[in-house]
Amino acid sequence: MDEIRDAAAFRERVAAEHARRDPGRYPDQDRENAARYAGWMLAEGRAEEAFLALETAAALRLGHHQPVPSAPEVAAALRATGAAALLYLHPTDDAARSAGVLRLDPLTDRLEVLANIPVTDPLTSDDPGWPAVFAAVSTGLATGLATGPPHLVIAATGPLARLALPAIRTDTGRYLAEEVSLTHVPSGTELIALDGHSGVLGWLWPVPAPAAGLALFLTRLIFAEQGLSPAATVSAVQRWFLDPDRTLPPSLPAPHRHTATTTDLTRPDLWAALACHGR
Repeated sequence: MDEIRDAAAFRERVAAEHARRDPGRYPDQDRENAARYAGWMLAEGRAEEAFLALETAAALRLGHHQPVPSAPEVAAALRATGAAALLYLHPTDDAARSAGVLRLDPLTDRLEVLANIPVTDPLTSDDPGWPAVFAAVSTGLATGLATGPPHLVIAATGPLARLALPAIRTDTGRYLAEEVSLTHVPSGTELIALDGHSGVLGWLWPVPAPAAGLALFLTRLIFAEQGLSPAATVSAVQRWFLDPDRTLPPSLPAPHRHTATTTDLTRPDLWAALACHGR
């Protein structure tokens, strides 16, 4: 009963703040409440309320004190990146055993709760939940704004931010990394704030130094020679790792050449950890 009363009270407060668009009015202790409320709204399929709560929680976490953006404002930032969709991934229970997936379509400004699924690790599980989500996401991606592979922006919270999403097996039997490029942002608010700034590369988990060194060499080479965006560069490196007939660049130093010829580079734990953060 306390949880129900808390949800009802917070729903009223979110509705009031929605009118004012001012996350600075929330006291700091409401950050966890906002995140918990977002999970409840995702579980109930309430897309607009989940969006506002997620952005409010993100603003409080990042110390932002400007108005929470509307869905159309975030969609406009998405269009500027050429992204096909923004996906919010957020726990729907306190133990983070399940996750809600909220999609923002940049072409229509539409918010939609796609799923509430068990949280599994794509590196170790063949659970159909994540493949089903991205099969739903892929519907209509051909109308995206970017050339080349569709580009998805991911705003994941808590432990979901470290999931090996590129290693998800899609309904075609291929890895997700072979079909889309991914960028990670903390929230739609942060996406707007990053206007004009490029993404940065990093690792979602530790990778052995030889494989990490090879991947970073390739990112610099591909970025310089092909002029791709940071997200597209990461995608190109991951596809290179996955290609059994990969061509070794002539400029590849001997230590990296040794790694490329003696290591099974198709292992997802090696290539799926490389990620682009930002625009």
